[in-house]
Amino acid sequence: MGLKADTPFVLRFPKGNINEEYKYEKRLVTVNWDQVLSGDDLNIVAYGPLVERIKNICESENLGVNLFNAKFIRPIDYTMLTKIFNNEQPILVFEEAISTGGLYSEILKFKEKMGYESILIERSIYDGNIPHLTEEEIKKYTSFDDISLSLFIKNAIG
Repeated sequence: MGLKADTPFVLRFPKGNINEEYKYEKRLVTVNWDQVLSGDDLNIVAYGPLVERIKNICESENLGVNLFNAKFIRPIDYTMLTKIFNNEQPILVFEEAISTGGLYSEILKFKEKMGYESILIERSIYDGNIPHLTEEEIKKYTSFDDISLSLFIKNAIG
């Protein structure tokens, strides 16, 4: 399937398995982000397998968050991003990657350009040495295990 675009864009596919519902080959590819959960306390923006993990955490712990699947980082879904900023709740950006040049950086540039005042919180992997570990050990080492994610979300809610 070909895509028509007037500008270049990047498809980013992180490692790991994702829920069937979010698989790209199962649906028409658009550059729109999806709203996965609705709530009143916090906006969370994430992508890849992390979206399903955060969704499960928020549902099991009854956390009132808006969860957005940022399927595309470039180009950014400015319509959805505007909606996110307009609800004036804090925005928590999760990336299982180093944030430099990633999603958080793009959202921060948009915030500054548009003059939004919502609190923007970053949670990404620090730019440092990570020892050779299993995937689960790396998640715990980098505080991306489910317990750490839950605590981070709860602290962001307040």
